[in-house]
Amino acid sequence: MQPDSAKTIHAIVGGRVIDPASGHDGIADVVIKNGTIAEITPKSGAQPGDPGVIDATGMFVTPGFVDLHCHLREPGREDAETVESGSAAGVRGGFTTLCCMPNTEPAIADQGMVRFVLDRALAAPGRVHPIGAITRERRGEVLAEIAEMVVAASHDSGPLSGVRR
Repeated sequence: MQPDSAKTIHAIVGGRVIDPASGHDGIADVVIKNGTIAEITPKSGAQPGDPGVIDATGMFVTPGFVDLHCHLREPGREDAETVESGSAAGVRGGFTTLCCMPNTEPAIADQGMVRFVLDRALAAPGRVHPIGAITRERRGEVLAEIAEMVVAASHDSGPLSGVRR
């Protein structure tokens, strides 16, 4: 496939394309222009070995996956992982969106900690959505201000008996 004069064209060819949005499920080529999917077609004219062409024969081509329960270690354990490095690892594995649990130190249990994670996520290659703790500092005693966090909430582990407002 020859690039046109205005735009570079890339393609993923010969893979089983599963696209829930369009209902497509079959062998096809995906044509990409300027980083955006331009077309899903039975044959694009691109050939394996052409510059910018990925041969996906025998592989699945899908939208990015969502990990609804991951453990990013920032804040508090940046020596083990950061929001950016965890997101990069997810993207390499096909997960373009990560929902990170609140088991950090300090816990993601208030609006400030949610903002901290969202700010770090700006440099991440994928999307990162913080999940707020149900209880303050994840101690299972006093409910966190879930409404002010404007996120999903999880306790991630441990008992919730005896929680008070």
